[in-house]
Amino acid sequence: DKMNPAEVPVIVFDYHFMADEDREASRNPMLGMKDMKTGNRYMRAVGQKGLGNGPDMDWLIKDLHEELRSWGYAGGTEDRLIFRTDGESSIMAVVNKLAKYHGGDVVPEHSPPGESQANGAAEENGKSILGLAVTLLEDVCSQMGEVIKGNLPFVQWVIRWSAMLLSRYSVIDGDKTAYERQTGRKCRLEVIPIGEMVLYKSAKTSQDRKRVIGENWREAIWLGHNRGSSDALVGTADGVVRAWSVKR
Repeated sequence: DKMNPAEVPVIVFDYHFMADEDREASRNPMLGMKDMKTGNRYMRAVGQKGLGNGPDMDWLIKDLHEELRSWGYAGGTEDRLIFRTDGESSIMAVVNKLAKYHGGDVVPEHSPPGESQANGAAEENGKSILGLAVTLLEDVCSQMGEVIKGNLPFVQWVIRWSAMLLSRYSVIDGDKTAYERQTGRKCRLEVIPIGEMVLYKSAKTSQDRKRVIGENWREAIWLGHNRGSSDALVGTADGVVRAWSVKR
């Protein structure tokens, strides 16, 4: 059976910039994505527009695919989606490759660049996420008593968490969060201020969780929730790991 076009979920994409001078120079871009059906949001600092040459941006396609899966769009023949952009060649390259990687019936749709009414949802998505990211970064800077440079990896984690934070806990449209629209329940996972030092125990699999019961607590920096599970992500000297248990 054909699905009514009005019922096909629309996913909007756009590039965003933290500062006007970055926008003018087209540097330090961030790619935003929003599900117009539920309100789920996504953003990553991507380093460059488009896909460039070679496999350097393959991580982005895989990450976008995993995000869509976590939103309930598994890909394959059952998925019908509309990918909406402003038609800019660099973002179309990303969206077209994502459509092939994700699979399913994906319809590209674009409006003329600069047409604010058509691209309003994508612009609002960027403003909301970056506004929250700036607030979180200012709070961390005030706690530290020093300025965080924009090229530090921590800033990328703040941008990621800002999008997830809005999706899971913010009521922007109507009386439900995006997470609640998708899952039918409120997100009850614990939230700790990003950047705060915590104690954690890690586990990669369910079998590991039995092992870590007697494991010592270790220090790390809280970075947000893991996508698709109840684990948290924490930053250590050896990299980012999943934490089965965390305490302040």
